[in-house]
Formats: sequence, structure tokens, C-alpha cells
Amino acid sequence: MVTSSSDTNKVIFVDNGSFIEKLKRDFFVLKGTDLKDDNLSLIVTYSGGCKKHEFVLAATSNSTNSDLKKVNLTLSHDNKGDICKKIVRDSLNFDLLPLKERFQQNYGKKDGSMILHLKDKDIQYNFIK
Repeated sequence: MVTSSSDTNKVIFVDNGSFIEKLKRDFFVLKGTDLKDDNLSLIVTYSGGCKKHEFVLAATSNSTNSDLKKVNLTLSHDNKGDICKKIVRDSLNFDLLPLKERFQQNYGKKDGSMILHLKDKDIQYNFIK
């Protein structure tokens, strides 16, 4: 098993569901999540090992009225055509500050919480200014 670690990326907030539909969906397994402060770490495994894979974490609100108390997350995986068969374990790090700032702007509050829904997991994201 090959282990790699990516730099911290910002979560992308999208208002348009058609953007989500265009994201690459190559196979991966979500092995774990860890939320500390404004950073979400995701542990994933996938087959490859010959090319650098690209992951994007996109967020959409759960309703049309921009309610940010529940946010759906989609993790996109582009294997860049990698046909190697090694099992790669990767730690992906995402900065949730864009979600927090959007929440603060929408609700006019510095403190808050939201549920981040990723695959079959709900992750409680609490923040205090």
C-alpha cells in the first residue's frame, strides 16, 4: 500500500447543482474523517500509484433558500487515467473557512454550527469566533 498526503485545499461552495454533476467520480473508498478547528481531514483509498490523482470537495446547501445549517459535501476523484493497481492510502485536507465565512455572512453571527453530510456520514461542524 502506498501512502501519500496532500496539501490543504479549500472546500468549494457551489450554488448550482449542475457543477456537481460534471465532477469526475472515479472510484475511491472513504476510510475516515477528522474535523479539527476549521480543517477537515479525509482518509481515502483507491487503486493507482503511477499518476497524481486529483480530489475536489464541493459543498451545496441542503435547500434552495441557502440554509447553511446542513451542507451536502461531494468528494470528486479524478484518477487522471491511472491504470496502476497499487492500493494508495491518502490523507486529504480541506480548509472549511469558506463555509464558516458564508454562514457568518448569511446569519450575521460569529458562532454557529452546521451538519456536513458526506456520503453516509454526518459531521458536526461547530465554530466559535
